[in-house]
Amino acid sequence: MPVKYLGADVNPFKRQCTLKDFFSADPPLEAETPASPPMSPSTPLELPPMPPMPLSPRELGQQRKALQAILQAPTGAIAQIEYEAATGQGSSSWPVDVNAPSTCSMMPSSDEESESDDVRDPATLIIEAAVYKWTFDNPELIHVDHPLFGIKYFGQVAREKGTAIEQCEARWSEERAEAKKKNKEVGLLYMIKAFGYEAATRRMIETFKGSMLEAQNWANEREIKLIAEHGGPLRDVDRRLRQTLNLTNGGRGDAITRWYANEAISRKRWNKYKKLLQVFYDREGHLNVPGPHVEDGVALGKIVANMRHRDIFLADHPERQAWVRERGWVDNPRDERWERVKELLQAFYDREGHLNVPQAYVEDGEPLGRIVLKMRGQTCQFLKGHPEREAWVRAHGWVDSARDERWERVKQLLQAFYDREGHLNVPFYHVENGVALGTCVNLMRSQGCFLTGHSDRVEWVRARGWVKNARDARWERVMELLQAFFEREGHINVHTAHVEDGVALGKTVINIRAHCVFIKGHPDRAQWCYERGFEMHTRDPVKNRERWAALGVVA
Repeated sequence: MPVKYLGADVNPFKRQCTLKDFFSADPPLEAETPASPPMSPSTPLELPPMPPMPLSPRELGQQRKALQAILQAPTGAIAQIEYEAATGQGSSSWPVDVNAPSTCSMMPSSDEESESDDVRDPATLIIEAAVYKWTFDNPELIHVDHPLFGIKYFGQVAREKGTAIEQCEARWSEERAEAKKKNKEVGLLYMIKAFGYEAATRRMIETFKGSMLEAQNWANEREIKLIAEHGGPLRDVDRRLRQTLNLTNGGRGDAITRWYANEAISRKRWNKYKKLLQVFYDREGHLNVPGPHVEDGVALGKIVANMRHRDIFLADHPERQAWVRERGWVDNPRDERWERVKELLQAFYDREGHLNVPQAYVEDGEPLGRIVLKMRGQTCQFLKGHPEREAWVRAHGWVDSARDERWERVKQLLQAFYDREGHLNVPFYHVENGVALGTCVNLMRSQGCFLTGHSDRVEWVRARGWVKNARDARWERVMELLQAFFEREGHINVHTAHVEDGVALGKTVINIRAHCVFIKGHPDRAQWCYERGFEMHTRDPVKNRERWAALGVVA
């Protein structure tokens, strides 16, 4: 971005104009250039004629970051810019008072919103900081004779969000993830990748609470001191020395410089995303951006999710919060969604008197049946952790399991059938009060519906003559009739048209002969019939014996 310099637009990042030109108290001049008075931060800067300085890309990047930190520093702040840190030359520091008049100013473009009032003061932002250490001392994963057994690594955290221990745990997880991604040959990441995350014990050593600047400066000092006390940075990985796994002496540089640089980056990104949010709002009328949504090549849905769940861009920025709330921003869209679902449930309840919504039911264009199904499941978040919502639905007749509610209905119908018939052997096609009760009973017998895992229900149906297998119950009845016929006639070769106690026993006997009904797979039943003179083939004795033998009957 161009910089206004003595009335002209120049690019401070070109080789002929370096950071040294802006901050050197005594810039080198050519012989014919008259001597100039010493410079101060409040006097206009003059660009001396200098030959181009061959700078590496890394040096240019360092100068660009340092200069941006100065130019984007907020009004009223004093940015201490370390010349040595910026260029790697010299050791002098130059305090820049941005309140003083200066000809160097960052000129925002016409479409970029200036946020000079949106800058947070690091001296008033209270955070927690901590220093921690890794100790690789697990003999099961790293041998005790290894040169790096018992070596320590010291680190620091000083973040805006979270307590000291939460920050440490988050940082440990980040270092573990970095070790998997990066192929390091020395240092902490190498040790984690080589010996495993569990090879080390991790412990938070000290904590501090204060302003952002105080906390970061404290963390720098403690990290540097601890590394020095334990032998300094890593020097040799093949010998047992008094050293640490740290690859540097510790510290993260000047806190205020890093703070303003990070704030500048944050403001730049916020301005970019703000424009995209405005475009989305103009088109959709809200800021409830779907998670997968991409706007102009930017994953705007993910950014909005981070803004909601991690307070990115919005924390400690009331003007930004006001801007998004004016456009219908909600911190938790699930809460807004619940209000809509609650409205639909209330309408259904007012009309039907309950909340047992059919699965395929649609209310006012919303698939309310599917929503209720998910609310009863384990993954729905509408009710979990919200006792007031749970109390509301229960006051309207809510049941956690639709199957339980269905059982209560089936139980009522079974009781009505039992009171009328004296048993629960419901015919397959029987319909009771509009419900296919025969089908329900068949599923209860064949698949255990309503009964599996519910001993109280099993006891209830058995007390009313329930049999798990209707065919077994039918055989017991047939065997009873055959026994009565046998005692009267001396055999059980029943005539085809014979009816015994209202049952077509002759036809049943025909089915036993033709299809082995009741006795196939039950040799005890077949033996019972054989002992009472039953014939499987009435005309051919040979075939009669063959059939009995096939059924496992011992002659």
